[in-house]
Amino acid sequence: MPLVKVNKHHQIVIPLEIRKRYKITPGDYLEVDDKQGDISLTPVRVVQSRREEVFQDIFGIWKKTKDEPLEEIESLVDEAVQHVKQNSHV
Repeated sequence: MPLVKVNKHHQIVIPLEIRKRYKITPGDYLEVDDKQGDISLTPVRVVQSRREEVFQDIFGIWKKTKDEPLEEIESLVDEAVQHVKQNSHV
């Protein structure tokens, strides 16, 4: 079991092996639970943040492609959808 140290800002670093196993990335939320003196962290997926990410991706594509042919825009949207699906932690 890895040992972590609380820094002066009361923060810890989650070991890489655990971050990879649970696909924890910057900006993710963790639920903190205190049961009989044991502290546990549970990854929580916030659906709203994923939705906002999709809208930001699509809006970014729209801004870049206002003058592009429709086929090119459709291709870029398909790529964005695949990106979101592959990187979804839900």
